[in-house]
Amino acid sequence: MSASDRFAFHEACRVKAIEIALTLGMKSKLSLNVIMPNDVAGKPECFRTAMAAAKRCHFPVDQLMFEITEGERVDDLPGLADVFRTFKRQGFASAIDDFGAAYAGFGLLAAFQPDVVKIDMSLVRNIHIDPVRLAIVKRFATTCGRRGSRPLCGSYLI
Repeated sequence: MSASDRFAFHEACRVKAIEIALTLGMKSKLSLNVIMPNDVAGKPECFRTAMAAAKRCHFPVDQLMFEITEGERVDDLPGLADVFRTFKRQGFASAIDDFGAAYAGFGLLAAFQPDVVKIDMSLVRNIHIDPVRLAIVKRFATTCGRRGSRPLCGSYLI
């Protein structure tokens, strides 16, 4: 599948998610995954259809959150950061999903500071019996807070 076909499919999924969230009367953030970050890096116009769907449906833009997933190494971190800065100016929130897994690491976090950092479950599972992971997550949560990002584990703010 080509990058443009893949992007069109993902964009259609994001539009459908907005329509369903509206139908359900959703009041919380709607997370829209950016499955293939290299398909959007350097393309601030990339979510035009999702933005148009939100406006058409009267779904509040400030309830939309675009998430970078961990499945692909980002080749153009500055370009991706530019896209997320554009989103932020338009009222969208941003997130890194599964931080600490695969390609969702410190390089991605250093490139841009998202509103939310979702810590991978592998780092917090049984953390109460692992002092090393506990220390890492505590320091990381403190650093996120200082940079203006909210660290989450699952749906829990830490």
